[in-house]
Amino acid sequence: MLRGPTDSTKKIVVFEGLFGQPKNLIDVKSDNFKILSYRKLEDKKILRICEQVGSSGDLEIVPKFSFSKACLTNILETDVDELHVNEGSIILEYEPFKIHTLVIE
Repeated sequence: MLRGPTDSTKKIVVFEGLFGQPKNLIDVKSDNFKILSYRKLEDKKILRICEQVGSSGDLEIVPKFSFSKACLTNILETDVDELHVNEGSIILEYEPFKIHTLVIE
């Protein structure tokens, strides 16, 4: 049996176009990367990015907020490796087509 909408039904919000990078929060210094997610969790910011063209090298990530530490994590967001922080930017050594999750504190 089908029922009509009720007062508890949430409105559907429709967005047109593509979502861009959160440019006012973080700057990924390469067009080879796509930001998959960015979220805040208490005093941490979690960034998930993916290399999408098959290249490798070093990536510079510049957060537009103050931070003291950045860690590369696994998919469960358990710290794996502390990343090099250089004058307000994070340096990440990356591999082709890999998904990277960073926790920035």
